[in-house]
Amino acid sequence: GGSVDGGGRVKTKAPTPSFRGQGGGREDTRGRKDFVAMNQEQVSRRQSRPCGLAEAAAGGRKEAAARAHAHAPGEVPRYLSARVSQAKRDTAKKAHLERERRELESRGGANPMDPEEKRALLAQLRAQRTSVEADYQRFSHALGAGLSVSRVAWVEAKEREMDGLDALIAKLDQPVVFVIPEP
Repeated sequence: GGSVDGGGRVKTKAPTPSFRGQGGGREDTRGRKDFVAMNQEQVSRRQSRPCGLAEAAAGGRKEAAARAHAHAPGEVPRYLSARVSQAKRDTAKKAHLERERRELESRGGANPMDPEEKRALLAQLRAQRTSVEADYQRFSHALGAGLSVSRVAWVEAKEREMDGLDALIAKLDQPVVFVIPEP
């Protein structure tokens, strides 16, 4: 398919793109497609398709069904309920801190802790933490080897005690610690 040039070679034509009759689009009188009309048709087809619950009920993909039924109708999604509970905790914490501040002002304020007293208390807490940790180390390595329920509870209590002592040490390890006078 092609014509022969003067040198005996066959000249072939480059293939020309032909859009007539392909894709169902509208063509003008010169054979060019009307892409605006085609896009509008696609949008109208997408808008008329069922989606979400209707698509899942009509036998749509499994993923659509899973997304549509992430929570029951009328039920608050988990991520929202977690955010609401976090907001409530934050509000309660702010109210508690405000009450403490007002109580502190009514007592006449806080005084900085004596550095010697602070050092002595820190040394005592660190010694207590070391003692609790030594007791804990004797039995914690054997947890999986058939320990009784009471022994597991004892080990867990020691872990909680060490966490509490760590928190107290962290509070006292600040550069300045204020003490609230007793009423």
